[in-house]
Amino acid sequence: MFIENLEFFGKWFFHRLPLVATLKKTMKELNDNIRDLSTDFLEVAIDTFITNEVIKEIPILGSLIKFAIITNSISERLFLKKLDLFLKEFDKQSGDKKLQLLKKLEEPEEKQKIGENLLLLIDKFDEFEKPKILAKIFASYLAENINQTEFFRIGRAINLAFISDLKSVIDLEESNLSQDILDNILSSGFSEISKQSLDTGGGISYISLKLSEIGKTFQKIMK
Repeated sequence: MFIENLEFFGKWFFHRLPLVATLKKTMKELNDNIRDLSTDFLEVAIDTFITNEVIKEIPILGSLIKFAIITNSISERLFLKKLDLFLKEFDKQSGDKKLQLLKKLEEPEEKQKIGENLLLLIDKFDEFEKPKILAKIFASYLAENINQTEFFRIGRAINLAFISDLKSVIDLEESNLSQDILDNILSSGFSEISKQSLDTGGGISYISLKLSEIGKTFQKIMK
């Protein structure tokens, strides 16, 4: 009985050797890809930390980049990627006025508050497009087109909305936004219930939605 079991195990094991080899090869390729990805993110972090003026003006961002480089976890690498996209888009938006805009953050407490909120927003973003959008809002804030409260409100709304709905708000005029899209962004604060509901006369009322003031401000900046 023992010999029969041994023979059965031998046949089972050798039958699966190709599967084991394939699995080992797959795991090696996966580890190589992760290692390459880690190197890419490390290079991004170093370049960002050394060259970007936003990091110099808001020290807390630089401190977090140092921490992310040291820990080098997947979540930290993803955060660095989102932060890199934000900084690159901000550079495009501000151009030669970048330093002038950043110098407006004179008070250390204000820099700390702005930096902390930027970190919280960027870290929570679930799409790589969102940091780019936030960079445009940040440039508008520094240019004093919106105040700090509006900047924070828009940033949180961006975080709560789906990227496809945000793109619709950006690309379409308000009159072309469907009630479905307006319903989708209701929880973010970019839309609100219209005070003019429609009464059919049969006792049934239909509630319509419209862009909120903060939604209109967001749309205006992005256009």
